[in-house]
Amino acid sequence: MQDGVRRSVKTIALIAFAGYVVWNAAWLLHGRIPPSIFFYCTGLPCPTTGMTRSMIALCRGNVRDFFLFNPFTLIYLALIGGSVLFVVQRYRQRRPIVLPSFMAWAWLAALGLGWLAKFAIGNRYW
Repeated sequence: MQDGVRRSVKTIALIAFAGYVVWNAAWLLHGRIPPSIFFYCTGLPCPTTGMTRSMIALCRGNVRDFFLFNPFTLIYLALIGGSVLFVVQRYRQRRPIVLPSFMAWAWLAALGLGWLAKFAIGNRYW
């Protein structure tokens, strides 16, 4: 049964990834920057919305806008980097690629707090 569940999760993940690629390609082919699928469908911000604008603001020295666009940008980038390093290490060791529970909790906490921060800051920076 566990193999069946694992296969189902992998299938759903591949379908979701394909949908994500098609979504972005469709918008880009029309010469437009693709909006967040979550925002487009719900009107609510995604916790990671504004990361690119946040980094651009930081590179320009605008710390205020850096935090307003997404105050969790550096935390998300650290989590992405840590997750990638962990996955590569597990792959090289030929071990199952499963993030440790502490990393999953860190992701959940950061995304939850980031979402709350989006609402606290206001939709001007979504």
